[in-house]
Amino acid sequence: MPCTQVDKWYGVGSGMCVVLAVGFLMQSVAMANPHEPREVGPYTLAVGFRIEPAFEDVVNALDFFVTRTADGKPISVSNGDVVDIEAQVQFRKEESVGSAIIQEDRLAKPEQAFGADNRYNAWFKPTIDGAYGFRVRGEINDLSDPQAGPLFFDEVWVCGAGTQNPQGSRFSCVADPQTFPKGVLDHRGIDFHGYQDDDSRKFFKEGGSRTHGSRDRD
Repeated sequence: MPCTQVDKWYGVGSGMCVVLAVGFLMQSVAMANPHEPREVGPYTLAVGFRIEPAFEDVVNALDFFVTRTADGKPISVSNGDVVDIEAQVQFRKEESVGSAIIQEDRLAKPEQAFGADNRYNAWFKPTIDGAYGFRVRGEINDLSDPQAGPLFFDEVWVCGAGTQNPQGSRFSCVADPQTFPKGVLDHRGIDFHGYQDDDSRKFFKEGGSRTHGSRDRD
């Protein structure tokens, strides 16, 4: 939208026009990339999938943002701040924080995303559709503001209806998309490049002492 048009509609100067344009852009980015934000101490943490919507058998990542709540300052390791965190991914029975954890695993240490001040990722591939959660814990310290840090935290986020955000902001659970083409030019589910769906012909095993098989919903 041209700034002249914004000025005409809202009666603002060029400086305010830039502020409005940035605000519209941030809003559109937030709408296109769902996460669950949460205020923890003096910081705002937001968690979701790096790629939304999230699909089974497609590489994705824990997407973790951290800002100083007071003014939205990005907390950036590359700028000298401390974001020393570890994360677990959880497969849940239901979209609820109180639901049973069927299986969980520790992710690689989240690393700062290229070209981003306050975005941190840990990559993995979901192999079954359903409800996922992330447990993130560690230390955050804004070294430019002694009053803001350090913060030691241990928080859990669950997708979909498991959100704890009062406004209902959430990230998607993992879906199982339609496959196409199927059974036309392949042989027993394996295409000419050797690709086979990771779990269409095997059981998904639940961990721990409650181990038993459940068929994936391919």
